[in-house]
Amino acid sequence: MNLEPLKMAEVTGGRWDPRPPSETLAVVSQDTRRLKGGELYVALPGPRYDGHDFVAAAKRAGAAAAMVTETFRDHTIAGWPLLRVNDTRQALHRLAAGWRAAWNARVVGVTGSVGKTTVKDMIAHLAAGISGKVSVARTYQNWNNAVGLPLCLLNAPQHAVVGVFEIGTNHPGEVLPLARLLQPRIGVVTTVGPAHLEHFGSTAAIAREKAELLRALPPDGVAVLNRDHADIDVLLEAAPCRVVTVSMQPGTEADYHACHLETSKQTMLRLEIEDAEGKRRLVRAPVQGRHQAANLLLAVVTARELDIAWETIVAAALSFKMPPMRWQRFERAGRTLVNDAYNANPISMDAAIETFAGETTGSGRRWLVLGGMLEMGDHAVAAHRDIGKAVARQAWQGLITVGELARHIAGGARDAGFPIEAIRECSDIDEAAGILRELVQPGDALLLKGSRSFNLEILADKIRW
Repeated sequence: MNLEPLKMAEVTGGRWDPRPPSETLAVVSQDTRRLKGGELYVALPGPRYDGHDFVAAAKRAGAAAAMVTETFRDHTIAGWPLLRVNDTRQALHRLAAGWRAAWNARVVGVTGSVGKTTVKDMIAHLAAGISGKVSVARTYQNWNNAVGLPLCLLNAPQHAVVGVFEIGTNHPGEVLPLARLLQPRIGVVTTVGPAHLEHFGSTAAIAREKAELLRALPPDGVAVLNRDHADIDVLLEAAPCRVVTVSMQPGTEADYHACHLETSKQTMLRLEIEDAEGKRRLVRAPVQGRHQAANLLLAVVTARELDIAWETIVAAALSFKMPPMRWQRFERAGRTLVNDAYNANPISMDAAIETFAGETTGSGRRWLVLGGMLEMGDHAVAAHRDIGKAVARQAWQGLITVGELARHIAGGARDAGFPIEAIRECSDIDEAAGILRELVQPGDALLLKGSRSFNLEILADKIRW
């Protein structure tokens, strides 16, 4: 961002009180803990706190000015530049829209039920090139909502030539305003599946919501879609522009196919990609599982639409690193832990279990530690029981569930024939840590998977092997 203070007031419909700051502001932040000096602090109301309570702290931390509501008063910061607006959330959106209108980067928007962050990071990594010399802006972590996306745009380097940003949703009506703010030229939908069913009711409704990203594309834009998904027709109908499709199934009517795939523990995933002309190229990346191969295929095709050379894509893919808590593998006292506990829904649960089933360990003993899946609404019990049935189709040393929702996973596994003596139902992480400390031996492997609020990743420290 590089907006003059007077322009900021014009764009937001606000006014500076008592005066604008003397310098141009290059960074925007809503978190006083992240301030480094010279930022515009935006006081946002929230469900647990109000950012206006921290305006004085922002001044002490070195912020150059703050954006607040007209009614805000604090005599301790008298004389400090305040951009007064009617609504700070709306003003943040307007500020980001003004910045986006002046930014000439080629922008990619990514949405989907799962895989958004991974695909976003893959595209950004490939677009940056072998040495990372190409300037690429991207979503910070998973800041993909009505607050996070404007902040990411406002903090994007003005000289960046490519931008790759996520658009997330857990309620109907959220994608379209974010897509209009982002103004992407390329839209990518990773998957459509049963996530946030509590608010959407059906996967068809989820597909319609994800399709709003495509409706926001310009006529000369590009939609990159996975043709393997059941709701592909909804997405195809929404795209007002050229569509490029991928498929993990050879022979499917798609522009790019995964014609050969190899993946195994601690080795490079090898993905051979065939284009519409029958040309084949091998891409290797340090990721695991068929679902990650699908993510890689989408990222590679998007990079090609950004005019990244095949040679650059093939070389850059070798150094890709997964985002935190996505299949993070580490060793602890001779045991292998795989932390895939960033989040969970039926799609990602199934994918994680399938991938972990292909793992090999020193002893061959593998353990599942599964938490619940949130925001499933009336589908919660059936969805968890289905995961239990999937667990029972593989051979595991043991299944440990954490929390009340996950007890339905245990119930589904038992009913599907999984050995009762190999199941432990734990009420919380401390109970699970005690059981794992006793049962998991050197040479064993352990998968942690559940919705983010269950905090399964802290098990590694609580076990204290």
